Amino acid sequence: NFYFVKVDTSIYIQSPTLELPDDNELLNIRIITFYWNGVLNANSYQIHVASSINFNTTLIDTIVLEISYSSSYIFTDGSYYWRVRAKDNSGNYSNWSSIRKFTLDLISPNSPLLLFPPNDTVLISVQPEFIWEMISDAKYYNFQLSNNINFDNILKDITLLDTKYNYLDN
Repeated sequence: NFYFVKVDTSIYIQSPTLELPDDNELLNIRIITFYWNGVLNANSYQIHVASSINFNTTLIDTIVLEISYSSSYIFTDGSYYWRVRAKDNSGNYSNWSSIRKFTLDLISPNSPLLLFPPNDTVLISVQPEFIWEMISDAKYYNFQLSNNINFDNILKDITLLDTKYNYLDN
């Protein structure tokens, strides 16, 4: 009689360390690439992405050979959680990595209402002040000033945290 015995000589396989997206990262892209560090003796990795921290609703559950995964899943606005584990040649899995959360916000904020100066105003000040309404979900404002309606000649292009700007011709 012949007997076949499979001996698992592998050592404990470590969990991967997640790289990107960062924990609690705010993203505004639909297609996401996930990155993690490679693990010694791993020949593949399993990635989970879910809409709940307990992974009851797993959106992505796939095995990859690389230390990254470009998702074909089209994400929508909301919060998501991801984790990865390694697998060795003997079929042993590591523990899951730590869990990371990322949030997608694909909806652009409203355009602010320009308050001052009124449209078509002729200014005689050499240092005019520009004021616009605050938008509650805006992190910053991109201010551009041009001397023509097509903005072919930009005089000022600046990112601001405030809702007003004093123009100095320099």
